[in-house]
Amino acid sequence: MFKLPVCPYCRTVYRYNRVRKIELKEKTKGCYHCKKEFKIERFKGFFVLGAVVFVLAVATNLFLLNSLETLNLTPLLVFTVIYVILGLICIPFFINFKKSENKSRKK
Repeated sequence: MFKLPVCPYCRTVYRYNRVRKIELKEKTKGCYHCKKEFKIERFKGFFVLGAVVFVLAVATNLFLLNSLETLNLTPLLVFTVIYVILGLICIPFFINFKKSENKSRKK
C-alpha cells in the first residue's frame, strides 16, 4: 500500500506533488498522459493510515509514561503532533486510482 498511485489504464506514475494537488472532494480525475478518466479511492487507505498513526502515537505515549518518572504533558503532545504531521505527509501514498465503469448505452 505504501506506493504512489498509477493510472489504471496507461500505468503512468503520479508523482507526490501531483497527488497532493488532488482535492479531497474530487471523485474522478483524468489522466494527464492518456486522458482517460479514473476513480479516486481514498477511504480504505485513509483508514489504514489513521490506524497506523493512532497505534504508533499510543504506543509511544505509553512507553514515555512508563519510562519517565518526572513527566509533564509536553513530550506526549510533541510526539503525538509529530505522528500526525508524518501521517499527513504520507497521505498521497495511500490513495489508489481505479478504472471508471462508464456504462454508456448506445441507442
